Amino acid sequence: MSVYVFEEPDPRSVTWTYYFAFDSGLMFCATNKQFLGEVLSRRSRPSGAEAFPVSLPQWRYISDGAPFWAIRKFTPSSSKGAQLHDDKLVGYSVSLDKELRLLTVVSISGNPRGHQIATDLWGSFLRNERAPKPLEMTKVDEQTTKIVLDARARNGQVAVFILFGVFGHPIFV
Repeated sequence: MSVYVFEEPDPRSVTWTYYFAFDSGLMFCATNKQFLGEVLSRRSRPSGAEAFPVSLPQWRYISDGAPFWAIRKFTPSSSKGAQLHDDKLVGYSVSLDKELRLLTVVSISGNPRGHQIATDLWGSFLRNERAPKPLEMTKVDEQTTKIVLDARARNGQVAVFILFGVFGHPIFV
């Protein structure tokens, strides 16, 4: 399997390096070479058990047949390290609808202020990057915030790069 390397200079800091690999119609991306190596190694010798149990609440927000989706489970230490300003973050899910138009981001938090934190954080991210405002920011329940973005809007791809940081190995400078 070939791994492709893409470097992008960031005038505000260092050069970002992205690693991409393709296998069986899937794309794997990481900003850390060792992490991608581990993922590909595990993929070559599957253990038979799923990576995340079906009991995780993040799964409720992934539609069957979504062409792109991801989930992340946070621990107390990883929620602090993610720099998402919510030390009681439980998880994230993200999915793209079948029409490739709507990107839905769901934040699940055990924090009573979780909805406010998520809406403030995403509003700030998108404003700072001159991305379009969300189509929807909804408090689903006491723990869950649903944010729907127009993936086809001008600068609509910004949310995907933010999510690389949320789901991957970001470097914050």
